[in-house]
Amino acid sequence: MTVKEDVKDAVKISRKTFFNPRAWLAYDLLKEHTRTVISLAKRVFVFEKPAEVHDESFTQALKRLKLTETAVARLGKSYFEYAIFFFITGVAAVIVGFVFLFHGYILDFFISLAVSLVLFAQAFKYHFWYFQIKHRKLGCTFAEWRQGKVTRGDS
Repeated sequence: MTVKEDVKDAVKISRKTFFNPRAWLAYDLLKEHTRTVISLAKRVFVFEKPAEVHDESFTQALKRLKLTETAVARLGKSYFEYAIFFFITGVAAVIVGFVFLFHGYILDFFISLAVSLVLFAQAFKYHFWYFQIKHRKLGCTFAEWRQGKVTRGDS
C-alpha cells in the first residue's frame, strides 16, 4: 500500500459517516438480543401434556408411606399448631404495618403487608393439610375447606 492510499483510507468519508440510523439504533445488537430472548422463552415455556394423575385414597397413602395412626394424629396436630403460629405472626405483621403507617413509614408499611401475606399463605397451607388429615381425604377442594366439611368420603 502506498502512502496515498493510507491517507485516503484514513480520511475516507461516506454517507455512513454522517447518516447511519442502523448503527444509531444498534439494530444488529437488538436483533441478536431478540433472538436470544425468544429462544430462552421457548425453553422456559414448554407446554407438555400433563402426566397421569395418580389417584390414591388416604388409607392407601398411609400404607405406602408406612405411617401409623398415632404418627398421622401427631402430624395433624403439628400442622394445626403451625397454622396457628403463622396466622398469629401474620396478624402481628399487619399490626406492625399499621404502626409504621401511622408514623409515616409508607415503604415499611407495604413491606410488612407483603410479609403478612406470605405468613397468611403459610397458615392456609398448613391448615389445609391439617384439614385433609382430619377428614382423612386427599385432594380436598378449596370450597370444602372453606365450608369446613368434605362433600364425599375418601378412606
